[in-house]
Amino acid sequence: MTGQLEIGVSQLPGPFVSLGQDSMMSHHKTPREQAESHFSKVGSPATARERAFEERDVMKAVQDEKTQRLREARLARDGQGPKRP
Repeated sequence: MTGQLEIGVSQLPGPFVSLGQDSMMSHHKTPREQAESHFSKVGSPATARERAFEERDVMKAVQDEKTQRLREARLARDGQGPKRP
Protein backbone atom coordinates (compact mmCIF):
# COMPACT_ATOMS: atom_id res chain seq x y z
CA MET A 1 0.00 0.00 0.00
CA THR A 2 1.03 3.54 -0.65
CA GLY A 3 -0.56 5.03 2.44
CA GLN A 4 -4.02 5.66 0.91
CA LEU A 5 -7.09 5.22 3.04
CA GLU A 6 -9.88 3.07 1.73
CA ILE A 7 -13.26 4.50 2.67
CA GLY A 8 -16.51 2.67 1.98
CA VAL A 9 -19.53 4.49 0.62
CA SER A 10 -21.41 4.09 3.90
CA GLN A 11 -18.64 6.04 5.66
CA LEU A 12 -18.79 9.05 3.34
CA PRO A 13 -20.63 12.14 4.58
CA GLY A 14 -23.45 13.62 2.58
CA PRO A 15 -26.12 12.20 0.31
CA PHE A 16 -24.13 9.23 -0.93
CA VAL A 17 -26.18 6.10 -1.41
CA SER A 18 -24.85 2.60 -1.39
CA LEU A 19 -25.82 0.65 -4.48
CA GLY A 20 -25.32 -2.63 -2.72
CA GLN A 21 -27.84 -5.14 -1.48
CA ASP A 22 -29.38 -2.72 1.03
CA SER A 23 -30.80 -0.48 -1.71
CA MET A 24 -32.65 -3.41 -3.23
CA MET A 25 -34.40 -4.13 0.05
CA SER A 26 -35.58 -0.53 0.47
CA HIS A 27 -38.03 -0.90 -2.43
CA HIS A 28 -40.05 -3.60 -0.65
CA LYS A 29 -42.93 -2.58 1.57
CA THR A 30 -43.40 -3.86 5.06
CA PRO A 31 -46.56 -5.86 5.76
CA ARG A 32 -48.05 -2.84 7.52
CA GLU A 33 -47.34 -0.58 4.53
CA GLN A 34 -48.89 -3.16 2.21
CA ALA A 35 -52.02 -3.37 4.39
CA GLU A 36 -52.37 0.42 4.62
CA SER A 37 -51.94 0.75 0.86
CA HIS A 38 -54.56 -1.91 0.21
CA PHE A 39 -57.00 -0.42 2.71
CA SER A 40 -56.68 3.05 1.21
CA LYS A 41 -57.57 1.62 -2.19
CA VAL A 42 -60.54 -0.39 -0.89
CA GLY A 43 -61.91 2.34 1.35
CA SER A 44 -64.98 2.08 3.52
CA PRO A 45 -68.47 1.01 2.42
CA ALA A 46 -69.68 4.60 2.81
CA THR A 47 -67.00 5.78 0.40
CA ALA A 48 -67.97 3.07 -2.09
CA ARG A 49 -71.61 4.10 -1.76
CA GLU A 50 -70.80 7.75 -2.37
CA ARG A 51 -68.68 6.84 -5.37
CA ALA A 52 -71.56 4.75 -6.79
CA PHE A 53 -74.02 7.61 -6.36
CA GLU A 54 -71.61 10.08 -7.98
CA GLU A 55 -71.14 7.73 -10.92
CA ARG A 56 -74.92 7.34 -11.25
CA ASP A 57 -75.42 11.12 -11.16
CA VAL A 58 -72.78 11.67 -13.84
CA MET A 59 -74.34 9.02 -16.08
CA LYS A 60 -77.80 10.57 -15.57
CA ALA A 61 -76.48 14.03 -16.47
CA VAL A 62 -74.85 12.67 -19.65
CA GLN A 63 -78.08 10.89 -20.58
CA ASP A 64 -80.14 14.06 -19.98
CA GLU A 65 -77.78 16.13 -22.16
CA LYS A 66 -77.97 13.58 -24.97
CA THR A 67 -81.78 13.43 -24.73
CA GLN A 68 -82.00 17.22 -24.92
CA ARG A 69 -79.63 17.35 -27.89
CA LEU A 70 -81.59 14.65 -29.76
CA ARG A 71 -84.92 16.35 -28.95
CA GLU A 72 -83.65 19.66 -30.36
CA ALA A 73 -82.33 17.91 -33.49
CA ARG A 74 -85.69 16.14 -34.02
CA LEU A 75 -87.65 19.36 -33.58
CA ALA A 76 -85.33 21.20 -35.98
CA ARG A 77 -85.69 18.40 -38.54
CA ASP A 78 -89.49 18.44 -38.29
CA GLY A 79 -89.58 22.23 -38.69
CA GLN A 80 -90.66 23.05 -35.18
CA GLY A 81 -88.69 25.25 -32.86
CA PRO A 82 -87.76 24.08 -29.39
CA LYS A 83 -90.58 24.49 -26.91
CA ARG A 84 -90.10 27.15 -24.33
CA PRO A 85 -91.12 26.21 -20.79
